[in-house]
Amino acid sequence: MKKSEKPEQAEVAFETQTFQYIEKSKDWYWILWILFIAIAGAAFVLGNYTFGVLVILSAFVLSLLATKKPEKIVVKFNTNNIVIGGKKYKVKDFSAYNFLPEEQRVLLKYEKKYLPILVIPVGVRPPEGKLREYLDKSPWEEDDELREPFIEILMEKIGF
Repeated sequence: MKKSEKPEQAEVAFETQTFQYIEKSKDWYWILWILFIAIAGAAFVLGNYTFGVLVILSAFVLSLLATKKPEKIVVKFNTNNIVIGGKKYKVKDFSAYNFLPEEQRVLLKYEKKYLPILVIPVGVRPPEGKLREYLDKSPWEEDDELREPFIEILMEKIGF
């Protein structure tokens, strides 16, 4: 459900990182590789060579992704669009939001099925007052029950 249309609001723009980087220790990589080599070894012993190769490739890709530093992106909220790192989303395609300042995120409920919740990082020093004012004037309902997808929470706990 959308609130009644509100008057024009100013644009809110800020710079943030694509994700919060967590430095991984050597132990993290050792655990990753020991676990994946054990799984691949079991797959080879059981004769499932394709799965064993896939597990080794997955460990290699995860090791590369773990070293990746976050990029800086610009996030802009205006009357018609939300621009996140150059990608535009239409304001009318969203129906609800949840602002989580303690987790440094804004969650937007998307009307389209392929992307049910858009998670926008707001960074360590967001323009919290301006962003809160924009969200209050937006045509979206505030939904306190809107939560991050499980896979994003899991990846954050693992360290990605």
